[in-house]
Amino acid sequence: MITKVQNYIMRTLDKEYRQLLKLSKQPRYTIGKFMLDDKILSFPDGRSFAFIYKELFKKQIYKFKCQSSEPLIIDCGANIGLSIIYFKKLFPQSHVIAFEPEKAIFGYLQQNLASFDLTDVELYRKALWKEDGFIQFSNEGADASRISVSAAEDGFIGSYKVECVRLSHFLKTKIDFLKLDIEGAELEVLKEIEPCIKSVEHLFIEYHSFEKRLQELQELLSILTRNGFRYFIDSPLSVTNTPFLRDASWLGVEFYLNIYATNIFI
Repeated sequence: MITKVQNYIMRTLDKEYRQLLKLSKQPRYTIGKFMLDDKILSFPDGRSFAFIYKELFKKQIYKFKCQSSEPLIIDCGANIGLSIIYFKKLFPQSHVIAFEPEKAIFGYLQQNLASFDLTDVELYRKALWKEDGFIQFSNEGADASRISVSAAEDGFIGSYKVECVRLSHFLKTKIDFLKLDIEGAELEVLKEIEPCIKSVEHLFIEYHSFEKRLQELQELLSILTRNGFRYFIDSPLSVTNTPFLRDASWLGVEFYLNIYATNIFI
């Protein structure tokens, strides 16, 4: 059995671990590059990159089983493309439909996918919402940009209009994996796709609890339950260590939850 000391030594000697540790200690919004499989990944925020990279490639939070070698995956909130790269490494013949509305981040997404020369990936610079049209979008600069709820939101560097679409347009056939990491729009989108959600086998949702909004977790879980999903929940990070004091939030978010749901009828 590997002891804690041995594990610490192994991680310390690991070049990748040292690189990620260095990135995680940088000031926010420090741009840079990272090598993966001898290919270059570019990012606008080293700390955010390190956290997401470890979640995906170390913890493998999106790992799932599929009977087909060519699963259909929909990635809502693709950010700079790490999730797509992970999916294509897991299932090289998968077909991925991806959405990322933030214009600067979308550039990183295109650049990183081109670096890996990935095929069979559809990219849309659009937001997911309960209706088609255009909507105001707040730019955070890294991984937390979102649909605006007010004219000016603390911590955001600007806002602009983006095209928004209904996700139900893309759920006309069986979806092997659906990822919803859309910074607070998850419940509205989930309600919009409920009539066709039974076509989804595996569903990942990042739930956001905002300090100035009603908490919507119960309604979200109710949708999953009545449509035949079993779920597992964990928290990827803690905004505060003293939640009873309500003394901390980040960009208005009190806490995040990762929700892993599987359709028991498929």
